[in-house]
This record gives sequence, C-alpha cells and structure tokens, in this order.
Amino acid sequence: MSQVTIDGRRTRRDDSITERLEQRKQELFQRMKEREEQLKKEEDEMQRQKEAAALERDKERKQRELEDEEARKREEAAKEEKRKKDEAREAEIREMEQREAERRQRLEERRRKREEELQKLAESNASTLQSVNTLSDGLNPRTAELLDKMNVVTLSEEERAKIEEARKADEAAQAQKREQQEREAKAQAEQAKRAREEAEERERAEAAKRDAEERSRREREEKAFAESRKREAEEKEREEARRQAEDRRQREEREKAEIERKQREAKVAEEARRKEEEKKEEDRKRKEAEDKKREADKKWEEKRQQEEELRKKEESDKKKREAEEELKRKELEGKRKREAEESKRREEEERKRREEDERRKKEKEEADRLKRKEEEERKRREEEDRKKEEADRLKRKEEEDRKRKAEEQEKIRQEEAKRKEDEEKRKKEEASNEEKEPSASGWNSGVAKPTGFGVQAVTGKGPLIGGGARTAAPSTPVAGPAATLVKPALGKSKSFSVAKEVCEKCGKTVYATEKTAADGKVWHKTCFRCKECNNVLKLGNFAALDGIYYCKPHFKQLFALKGNYNEGFGKEKLTHAWARDRAQTNADEPQ
Repeated sequence: MSQVTIDGRRTRRDDSITERLEQRKQELFQRMKEREEQLKKEEDEMQRQKEAAALERDKERKQRELEDEEARKREEAAKEEKRKKDEAREAEIREMEQREAERRQRLEERRRKREEELQKLAESNASTLQSVNTLSDGLNPRTAELLDKMNVVTLSEEERAKIEEARKADEAAQAQKREQQEREAKAQAEQAKRAREEAEERERAEAAKRDAEERSRREREEKAFAESRKREAEEKEREEARRQAEDRRQREEREKAEIERKQREAKVAEEARRKEEEKKEEDRKRKEAEDKKREADKKWEEKRQQEEELRKKEESDKKKREAEEELKRKELEGKRKREAEESKRREEEERKRREEDERRKKEKEEADRLKRKEEEERKRREEEDRKKEEADRLKRKEEEDRKRKAEEQEKIRQEEAKRKEDEEKRKKEEASNEEKEPSASGWNSGVAKPTGFGVQAVTGKGPLIGGGARTAAPSTPVAGPAATLVKPALGKSKSFSVAKEVCEKCGKTVYATEKTAADGKVWHKTCFRCKECNNVLKLGNFAALDGIYYCKPHFKQLFALKGNYNEGFGKEKLTHAWARDRAQTNADEPQ
C-alpha cells in the first residue's frame, strides 16, 4: 500500500514536471513568436524609413533639377533681353546716322541752290549793265549826226561851237554816268558777294552749331547708353551675386538636409544595432535561465533520488523537505520573474531617458538655430537700414548739387539775356538817333548841283549833328558772366553766435545732418547705441532706464531675467537695499 502510494506520488510528481516543462516550452515558443513578430515589424519600419529617405532624396534631386532649369531659363531670358537691347541700340544708331546723312544732303542742296541764285543774279546784273552801255554808245552818234545836220542847215559857227560844247559836256556826263553805273554794278557785285559770303558764313556757323549740338547730343546719348550698359552690368552682377548667394543657401540647405538624413540613418542603424544587442542579451539571459533551470531540475532530480533513498526511512521529514523545496522553487521562480521584470523596466526607463535626451538636444539645436537666424536677420536689417540711409544721404547731396548747378545756369542765362537785351536797346537807340539826324540838321555841302544836261556827283560826307560833330555810341554798361558786382560797405559787421549742440556720448559738436534727439538729449546717429549689444538705435526701437539706453529686445530680455528693473539690469536687489537701510536706521537710533 505504501509502495503504491509512493509510486502514485512519484507518478504524479513526474506528471507535474512534464506539465511544467510543456508549459515552459509553450511560453518560450510564444515569446519566440512574439520576438519574431517584433523583429519583422522593426524590419518593416526600417524598410519604410529607407523608402521615405529614398523618396526624399528623389524629391530633393528633382527640386535641384527644377532650380537648375529655372536658373538656366532666367539666364537665357537675360541674354535674350540683352540681345534685343543691343539690336534696338544699333537700330537707333543706324537711324541717327541716316538722319544725319539726310540733314547733310539737305544742307548741301540748299547751299547749291543759293549759289545758283547768286550766279543768276550776277549774270542778270552784268547783262543789264551791258545793255545800258550799248544804249548809251548808240545814242551819242545819232545825236551828233542830227546836230551836224541841223548845223549844216540852220546854225551858225557860234551856235555850232555851243552845240559842240554841249555835246562834249553831254558825252562827259554820259561817261561819268557809265562810270557811276559801273561802280554801282561793282558795288552790287561786291555786296552780292559779301551777302553770299555772309550767307555761307551763317550757313557754316549754323552747320557748325548743329554739328556741335548733334555731337553733344550723341555724346549725351552715348554717355546715357554707357551708363545704361554700366547699370545693366551692375544689375547683372548684383543678380549674379544674389543667384550665387541663393545657390549657396540652397546648397547649404541641401547639405544640411543630407547631414540630417545621414544622422537619421545613423540613428536608425544605431537603434537597430541596439535592438539587436538587446535581442542577443535576451537570448543570452534566456539561455542562462534555461541552464539554471536545467541545473535546478538536475539538482532537484538528485535530491529526488536522495529522497527516494531516504523516503522509506524518513517519510515525514521528506514531506517537509519536499514542501520546503517546493517553496524555495516557487520563490526562485518568483525572484527570476521579478528580476526579469526589473531588468525590462530598467531598459524601458533607459530607452525613455535616451529619447528624452535626444528630444531635448534637438529642441536646443532648433532654439540655437532660430536664435542665430534672428541675429542674422537683425544684422541684415540693420545693414539694409544703414545702406538705405547712406543712399538717401547721397541722393539728397546729388539733388542739392543739381539744384545748385541749375541755379547757377539759370543765373548765367538771365545775365546773358539781360546783356542781349541791353545790346538790342543800345542798337535801337543808335538807330533812332541816326533817323533823327537828317531832319534836325539837314544836308551839308555835299548836296548835288545840276549843271547843264548832267548831274554833279555827290561828294559830301553825310549828315552831321549840331556843330558838325558825329554822334558816338552810347556807353551802356553790359552785364555778362564776367561782370563783377561790388557790394557797398555797410559799416561795421555785426557778429552773432549760434549755440552748438554737443553729443551726450562723445562730447563733440552735433550737426543737423547727423543729429538724433531723444529724451531731451542729442547724439550723433552713430553714437546712439544699445548698452548691451552696441547696435545703433532708432527713434522707434529703444527703451531707457535711469539714463541708460537699450534696444527693445535686450530690454525685454534683461527684464525677463529677474522680473524687475534692478537685478536684471546690474543693480542691487531691492530687498538687500531695504535690509541695509533698516540696519543703518537701527544703528542710528539711540539705545
């Protein structure tokens, strides 16, 4: 009966071991299956990340290709625009040359027509003179013949002598008249020649003036064209610089994205390696647990054999020992389970801590990047403001120079107009005086006297005024560019003083063009700076505290350090000052 009991207990013990082994095998199989599923999920996640990285690389490559294509199109458009401008300029130059050739042709045609008219006028004058001479030569013989006939028929010797004298006087008068006509013809020819020379001179002067104006216009156009080409070149250089800066920025962004992508891939690889190490560590721990279990089972088997040997002798002790062994085994299993859970918890905490450190590190890098970007943006804005102020100053200076030059030119034109007006007035006065002279004094001894059949030549010297003295041109002062105006003395000069404004920082004189006034004080524009960052302050972006000036960002930052206007700005804390005052007050009070 006891043997059966022993055998029955023994059989039940073996059945419980087998069940535990089967249960352990099922648990291990389930864990292996879960581990395989986890590894499969991790591999799928890594594959998705690799595909996303490949898609991102393709997208960046396509973006770079699009940017390169846009840059190439912009460059081709700029070249085409430049070519069109050059063609338009060449067409304009050809048109100007054509207009110049037409103008010169018209001037040559006009000059040729003027010469033909003068030639015709000279030929007409010569033919008229020749016909007059011929008429006079033919008239005298016929008159002489008639007189001879009359002398033969009716006249006496004395009458014939008188008629002969009259005929000779008439011939002398005719000769004198012919000489006078010849002189008048020569004078007309000379006058026509002088008129032709004066016309040619005027034509040459007008042509020279037009040529000078055309040259000046061409020079202005060439200068404007050179300036436009220079501006285009400068604009192209600025565009090239901007494009290069944009390319550098895009290249830096691509490099940064590539570095971030590599960092992500490195992190993914590190995570995979860490997970692989964790898997190996878990496998090692599982093997160690299995080894320990096998050793425990082996020991338990040895103990069971010993118990079987001693069972017959000490059954009650054996039951007690079996109970103790069972309790120890359960404690050992609970301990192993707690150790595994503790190690898993520690690993989970370590992983969360690493993730938290990485997140904080990324946030810090992002904050530093944003801060650097804000600083660069601020510096860029300040540089743009400075350049804008410099451009405005240069523009104002150029405007003042231009106005001053325009005023000087206007003054010169006014003086020239005044001079011309005085000259015309003087000429009109001379003309009016010459018109009044004949009616006032009459003609002098140069009046012609009739003698016989002819007229005596005028030999006088023209009209005189008063006692015979000729009039002189009125001496009218002419105001021109070289005239000097002398300002009369006004006695002793009166001196006056102007209060000078002094800069609060450097102590030097402040002029109106470089003045900045704020809070009832005056600075140079370059001396009005923030105490913290030393940047130039504007009237709309500064704050003052106890006579010290800050830019608004640093003023807010210093106030945010301690939340008051003392500690953050380098002053003593108010509580310390109050405590010191109280201590001083207590010390001063009588005991």
